[in-house]
Amino acid sequence: MSRFLFITLALLHVPVLLAQSFTDPRDSTVYPTTIIATTEWFARNLDFAMEDTDPNIPDSIACTNWGRTYSREQSRNACPPGWHLPTREVWATVDTADIFALLDTVCWVKPEGHTNATGLSLQPADSSTRRPIGTAT
Repeated sequence: MSRFLFITLALLHVPVLLAQSFTDPRDSTVYPTTIIATTEWFARNLDFAMEDTDPNIPDSIACTNWGRTYSREQSRNACPPGWHLPTREVWATVDTADIFALLDTVCWVKPEGHTNATGLSLQPADSSTRRPIGTAT
């Protein structure tokens, strides 16, 4: 099993038993995790403050864990110790036959059919697919 970081989607690492969360030792932020196949993923976006990064502004009361947007170089350095970005090979282990099992059920403009059965909670990355502030869930 491997540890991986997925900025704006999820983070991964080797699970020890059944993980439920990970505390980033650099800033004490607690991230929920989920295990898919043999890999542990962060179930919310990374939000580690670095120079020239700003938090993504939540645009919905229900959808507040947007994390940060990192450049490609920043993303390589934003990973907590022991974690890294997923490779194509790791993504290949995720069964995407039911893509809706990977998607958050609240934060999308059209979440119909989303089940988030994996617990990964993938959220939209741009405002055209995010649920606007104040809209019903």
